[in-house]
Amino acid sequence: LLALEFYKGVYLEKLIDEIEPDMVSVEVESLYRKLIIYYTKHQNLDNFIDYPELDNTEKELWVKLSILGEKNYQGLPDGELVDSFDNMLSNIKLHHLEGQRQGLINDMKQAELSGIEDKVEQLQQEIQLLGNEIEKLKK
Repeated sequence: LLALEFYKGVYLEKLIDEIEPDMVSVEVESLYRKLIIYYTKHQNLDNFIDYPELDNTEKELWVKLSILGEKNYQGLPDGELVDSFDNMLSNIKLHHLEGQRQGLINDMKQAELSGIEDKVEQLQQEIQLLGNEIEKLKK
């Protein structure tokens, strides 16, 4: 998703609005956090590579993802780019929500073993709400 964004850059506001840093892989989380700060401040990514907050590893990752984006998405019609972006966005959200749901299921099992019925009921409701969100994303 970041490769597409670094290549095209037109969906950055939507990306920032919908994807929290903890939703991306650990490998790109720091870069993504700094990208959000930089973009919020400058409203573009024109000189992001020169951002003093980036360490060498993040600069290398930026370049690698930019090249990957160009390689994978150059020449694709805008409609296909939008579809790719939307699909990747949905997959990231889905993966994140499924992880949250699994964590709540584990918490609920612990609450059941501990006999904390109030907590079990609360967690069941939260699991149901997450399940509804997951189903919406799958459609």
